[in-house]
Amino acid sequence: MKKSILRTIFLIMIMTLSISVLSGCTGDKRDPKEIVTAYFENAKDGKVDEFESLFTEEAKKMIANNGGMTDFMNFLNRELKNYEIKDVNEKNELATVNVIVDYKTKGQKQTTIQLRKVENAWRINNS
Repeated sequence: MKKSILRTIFLIMIMTLSISVLSGCTGDKRDPKEIVTAYFENAKDGKVDEFESLFTEEAKKMIANNGGMTDFMNFLNRELKNYEIKDVNEKNELATVNVIVDYKTKGQKQTTIQLRKVENAWRINNS
């Protein structure tokens, strides 16, 4: 009887510990600057799945209506020469990242990338 109770307590402790560890490892903990950096780097490296995971569902729909994610990423891959993140502004669940983008054919342009927190992870909300 005593062994059974100890075994049950031990199993409950193991299950609780496992759940705590697993729940602590979930989620994207990157800040807006890291998300925007990943946006440009994944485009340059041709990593479609990783690139697509950086967007909100609304942004994905907008991109799908304008040629699709692969075409958008390929455009960036083809045209992107360099980029420099100038500043990041966070306010609650929204953020903006100002970037100077150097395109091969268009030259330098300043762009603002808007992000929104979705399920505690920053996602690009415009393209």
